[in-house]
Amino acid sequence: MALLAVGLASGCAREGPATAPAPRARASIALSVPQASASDRSIAEVHAYYVTRTGSEVSLQRSATPIAAPGAQQLSLAIDIASCLRDASREGGAGGCPLRLAIVLLDSARVPLDSGAVGPLYAAPAGPPISVVARLTPIRRACGGSVATDRGGTLGADERWSEAGGPYRITGTLRVVAGRSLSVGPGTWICGAPGTQIVIEGGRLDARGTVSRPIVVSALDTARGWGGIEWRGTSPDTSRVANAIIAHTEVPIPPVPIRRVAPVLFDSVTIRGARGVGVALGPGARLARSRVERVRGAVAVYLDSASSLDES
Repeated sequence: MALLAVGLASGCAREGPATAPAPRARASIALSVPQASASDRSIAEVHAYYVTRTGSEVSLQRSATPIAAPGAQQLSLAIDIASCLRDASREGGAGGCPLRLAIVLLDSARVPLDSGAVGPLYAAPAGPPISVVARLTPIRRACGGSVATDRGGTLGADERWSEAGGPYRITGTLRVVAGRSLSVGPGTWICGAPGTQIVIEGGRLDARGTVSRPIVVSALDTARGWGGIEWRGTSPDTSRVANAIIAHTEVPIPPVPIRRVAPVLFDSVTIRGARGVGVALGPGARLARSRVERVRGAVAVYLDSASSLDES
C-alpha cells in the first residue's frame, strides 16, 4: 500500500494548481495589543472572523506577528472582507462587515499565555483605519497551571469535556474503546504528560472547537512532548476534530503502512511544534483546511493512500 507523506515546515497543509485571485475588498485595522504581564511573550497571533445570523463563525485571516520589545504593540492589519460583505448583504445588513478579532499572545514555544477579543467592528473597504485596543486576560487554566482534571486508563462511559472543567491532564494513556465516545467542547485544554497518548481504539472522538474558542491539545512539558492522538483498529463511527490546535507531539514515523480503517475528519486544525509525525491518518481519513507550523521533524502529516487531502 502506497503512503503519502506531507512534510511541510510551515503554512497551509494543501497544494494545488494556481488560480486567478478573487477580487479583494480590504479593511484597515490599527490594533493596539498590550502585554498583560511581564513574561516571555514573543508572538501576537490575530485571527479575523465574522459571525453569521445563524451563529456560524467564518474565518477570514490568521496572522502571527513577532514581538520585538516589551510593552504595548501596534499592529496594522489589512483584512480581505469581501466574503463577509457578501454574506452581510444577503442577510440584509447595511453597516459593513461585522468583523471580529481573536487575539492570543504566545511565548517562544508558541504556548498561549494571554487572550482577548474585539468586535464586532463594522468594517468597510477603502475606509479610514479602524483603531481598536485589545483587552487581554491571562489564560489561567492552561497546561502549566496548578488546577487540572486528571484522566487516564480506559474510558468506562461516554464523557463530555468542557472548557469550564479543564484543563484535562493526561497522566496515563487514555483509551476510548468500541462503544464509547469522548466529546470535547470549544475552548477546552487537554495536556498530555510525556509518554502518554489518547488512543481511539474502536470508539469515537468528537472534538469540535470554534474559530474564537479553539480546542488546544498540547504537552505538559513542551520540551519532552507527548504521544498525541492515535486511531487503532476499526470503527463504524466517524471521529471529528475541528478548529483545534494539536501541539508538541513526539511521535515516530510509522514503520509499516497504516492498515486500520477508522473514519476521521480533520477540519481547520493547526499542527504545531511536532517532532517526528504531527498527525498519522489511515484509510477513511480526510484532512481539510488545516495548517502546519514549526514542525521539527521530517513529516508533518502522514497519510495513507486511501486517505484524502482536501485542497479547499
